[in-house]
Amino acid sequence: MSKLLREYIHTVLMEGSGQALSDEKIEGALDIISGLVSGSTMFRNKAFIAGGAVRDEIMGKTSHDIDIVVALPDGGIKLAEWLYSRLRLEHRPVTFPKFGTAMLSLDGVTHNGIDLSGIEIEMVQTRAEKYDPNSRKPVTSYGTLEQDVARRDLTINSLLKNLTTGEILDLTGKGLQDIKDGVIRTPMDPNETFDDDPLRILRAVRFTSRYDYAMTEDIQEAIAKNAERLKIISKERVKDELGKILTGDNSRVGIELLVDLGLLQYVVPQLVGKEQEVKTLKFTDNLISSMAILLSLTNNQAMSSAKMLRFSNDDSKQIVALANFRNQMINDDSNKNVLKSSQPVFSSGAGDLLEDVLYDQPVRKKLSSLGEYLGSGPNIFFTGGDLLKSFDLKPGPEIGKLVSLQQDLWYNNPAITKQEVRKEIENYLT
Repeated sequence: MSKLLREYIHTVLMEGSGQALSDEKIEGALDIISGLVSGSTMFRNKAFIAGGAVRDEIMGKTSHDIDIVVALPDGGIKLAEWLYSRLRLEHRPVTFPKFGTAMLSLDGVTHNGIDLSGIEIEMVQTRAEKYDPNSRKPVTSYGTLEQDVARRDLTINSLLKNLTTGEILDLTGKGLQDIKDGVIRTPMDPNETFDDDPLRILRAVRFTSRYDYAMTEDIQEAIAKNAERLKIISKERVKDELGKILTGDNSRVGIELLVDLGLLQYVVPQLVGKEQEVKTLKFTDNLISSMAILLSLTNNQAMSSAKMLRFSNDDSKQIVALANFRNQMINDDSNKNVLKSSQPVFSSGAGDLLEDVLYDQPVRKKLSSLGEYLGSGPNIFFTGGDLLKSFDLKPGPEIGKLVSLQQDLWYNNPAITKQEVRKEIENYLT
């Protein structure tokens, strides 16, 4: 088995266990499964790795998703049950008959002296799909390999790899060439592909930007025609795709496509009218800071935008605090404002992302110079009671003014000492 395929299984199939899995363990899992499949009259040449793993292996990249399909009715469940029996596994596979899928755990299996515990594998039958116009969730049924390939979003994601022989199958006749030429197209008529599942519109944008590929003209036309269908997509799924666009490779290309294809209004409607400003933004590989940079342009609607995209309360607070901090720095990057504006960010738990939302180098240097004071203060050396005793004062509005004075002194110079504060108070009182 190739190194890329091992990495693929490592990063996706086994993440659910929370365990770090060695290449040796992955190699053992693949060896035992492929060996059993190859020796089976039922599953030989019927089990395939599909989609992202094959695409990324061909491109020489590490894959981050997995799909093993079995070209038999209920093939995913049957293969999982068969492996459960053959390997005498500790746990029966978890099955989802409605979708023809199964999850198999290899806990307790040892192969060539390697403990395969922690490895989980998902299997599914090859499928055909029928869609309700008001939903992107299809009714699935058993389908041929050709039908399974046709239902996929893009030709580059439609490739298959025979788990028995290692042969690559390109049933659309375009997937391999499109990878070579850097082209994004759909296996079927793009109008049908996008009408069935409009989330594929955002996926087309994501893969175009991720690989810096070019969309075919018919895809661009179909996106324009079907863009309004994005309204039926759940906000959680929109958030997922938007996040992957913003934090992925060539995020600038992705955001420009969202603007130029007229999709921004369906993704973050609060940014309508800000399209050209959006195209100038630079994003990071962190979802929270990237969303903060984007939503900083929403005219104080960052919270409603984050909530609309179904971010959690904690994440929304971090996004808003960072967005506000970014806007504050654009208007006023004095030491006082840096210290004051950073406090809500640290209170939200996003203090380590401050630099992410800034482009301006001088402001970044200020952050560095003020580092030990960020998120703290203001330091009040003389409380109300201290002021009454130390300066022989009487209760009254003057006490509040002196507390505010100390706050201002600290914001302007957080290294100020108690003696220096005393002098400033004395000067104020004379």
